[in-house]
Amino acid sequence: MKKQLYPLLFALLLQSCMATKAISPQNFEAIPIGCDVKGIEAQYGPPYEVKTLSEGKEYWYLQRIDIAPGVCDQINYFFYVVNGKIVDKRKEQIQSGVDINYR
Repeated sequence: MKKQLYPLLFALLLQSCMATKAISPQNFEAIPIGCDVKGIEAQYGPPYEVKTLSEGKEYWYLQRIDIAPGVCDQINYFFYVVNGKIVDKRKEQIQSGVDINYR
């Protein structure tokens, strides 16, 4: 009985760790200015980084997509927050290049 219970408990533990969904370009566009940042954290989990700015904070979420070995596409999502509300947002896309050395 105990041996059958352990895989079930392990599966439940993994499920709880994956409860938040990843942010995507579509999800980012659907987040309105004026939204409470706590709702974003509840939906997408904690940000990758939070920076304190002169007026408010910058919340940084990121999404990495492996394209090929050594090649990664990364989208950075930035939310500018004042008094717990999103006042501005932006995204930037970075693609790592492939280093091909012909010698």
